[in-house]
Amino acid sequence: MTNVPIPFVVAFLLLLLAATNRRVMKGTPTGRVFLQVIYLYAVSMIVIGLRWSLGMISILPIAAALAVITSALLYLAFCSLGRSGPVVSVRRDWPHVIPVVLVSLSAILFISGVDILLAVTKVVYAGLLAQLARQAPDSLQLVRLSWLKNTQQALWAAAGLLLFSLVLDVAIAVDFALYDGRHAEHLVGGVSFVVLLLLGWVSVLAGRERVVDSETHSVAEPSDELTQSGLTATSIKASASASSDLSDEESNALLIRLNQLLIEEKLYADTELNLQRLARKVGVPARSVSRAVNACTGQNVSQWVNQARIEAACELLIDQQVTVSEAMFASGFITKSNFNREFRRLKGASPSEWRNTHSE
Repeated sequence: MTNVPIPFVVAFLLLLLAATNRRVMKGTPTGRVFLQVIYLYAVSMIVIGLRWSLGMISILPIAAALAVITSALLYLAFCSLGRSGPVVSVRRDWPHVIPVVLVSLSAILFISGVDILLAVTKVVYAGLLAQLARQAPDSLQLVRLSWLKNTQQALWAAAGLLLFSLVLDVAIAVDFALYDGRHAEHLVGGVSFVVLLLLGWVSVLAGRERVVDSETHSVAEPSDELTQSGLTATSIKASASASSDLSDEESNALLIRLNQLLIEEKLYADTELNLQRLARKVGVPARSVSRAVNACTGQNVSQWVNQARIEAACELLIDQQVTVSEAMFASGFITKSNFNREFRRLKGASPSEWRNTHSE
């Protein structure tokens, strides 16, 4: 019976994953880049498989270059979840070409330096991904608020993926130094499935969540609540640019307007609501919205919106004629799992259990 190298199996599974989710992921610019990440990683697995099955040592620099390109694209794809415009722009993102060039030159001129450059690159991009995760929701302005938590988790997983890959590289180097590489093939094969699971989950989850507001260039008029307080969207923009924090007066005035939009005007029902869209409605920077909500409520924007959605769902569930699914969609949720999780977090019971004790 022919033994197929595990990296080849992983490559096949990655391509199968990409084919299965291709229609969904191609629907967004970010999703298309995450598809490229999956394809590139599959190619990397094929290159690694050729190295171990045929002993093609000369092919290793190609694997290193692919690893750098994949890391850069992974980071840029996540960056696009927090900024408008193209996912990748040569004018804006040219610095990410530098590590690719350095690794390629090292492979030609100084082969022993490739591993060091690759390790540094993975650490840097893992740090950049972790920074994006820490800066959420500001760094994920284009993500649906209902998926914000999951996307932030995907960011942490992506950072972990790169660090896990780095640990594997170190383990292989140690194995070659101490045991002439006798265990290297098993190390590559054994951890490849773990990397597959992480990469697949990260790419499929984050690749479909970029929502671009059709009113990209619109600017909201200052609201009555803001002007009555002697504040305008312009003044809040100025405060936000001069300092990372708003004053208590500015935060309170902004939250009043946000509550009006969210509850009275039923903005919570918008299933594609994201931080950027919410900020445009009041004409202030997205970071001002997230800071005002956090300062006045102690919640992040996603939790604050979900609380309004759950309250709206409860009003609907009191009516026995309204199904749980109808209440879920009418209140702005798009998945049953997220609806049930948030409902139980806020009400301590499932929607059906809550209805049984509160229905008319």
